[in-house]
Amino acid sequence: MSYCIYFLSYALIIELYQYPKVSIELNLSDDFENLIDRGMDLAFRVGELEDSSVVVLKISSSRLIVCPSPEYLKENGIPQTPESLKKYVCLVTSINIIFTPHWTFNINDVRTEFDIKSDYLTSNIADSLRVAAINGSCLTQLPSYMIGFDIQSGRLKPVLEEFEPKPLPINLIYAHRKHMSVKVRSFVDYMQGYFETPPYWDKWMFE
Repeated sequence: MSYCIYFLSYALIIELYQYPKVSIELNLSDDFENLIDRGMDLAFRVGELEDSSVVVLKISSSRLIVCPSPEYLKENGIPQTPESLKKYVCLVTSINIIFTPHWTFNINDVRTEFDIKSDYLTSNIADSLRVAAINGSCLTQLPSYMIGFDIQSGRLKPVLEEFEPKPLPINLIYAHRKHMSVKVRSFVDYMQGYFETPPYWDKWMFE
């Protein structure tokens, strides 16, 4: 849902400006909805998808970054390995009270999940963790589409980059190819060409 809030809404406005006869209804949810049952033309999802009943089109990607503020690092030091995170204040996202939070890293070319114990704050809205990190309260792991501009401006600083996992795919999904309307086909084509490589939220890496 955060991806839609940060970037997709703007892309949709540009689409409507270019195609004024198109009408879009945007529903924001982190639940994986059945497109046909809900009468939806398409959806956006971040991460790997296993549902073979839908067409999955990758339109971009996002890094997954551990990011404290420079002030937090100055006061607490820089973590050197994922194992050392237990010494730091780490804030995590949660779906419900029985959800086990974890962060993902690449350890010797193997995707590895580390359980992160957070006695301070868990949230089902990642934006609150971003604000806490910017204010110097913690480390958190967030997708770069949320924090790329914060890193570029110096509000946040990436750490543990050598353990960073494979980037997350950003996917456009739809039910089938055969019966797609002209308007939906036009929108799919538009989104395929909307993002550059690398996407603009990751361009700080090359500056």
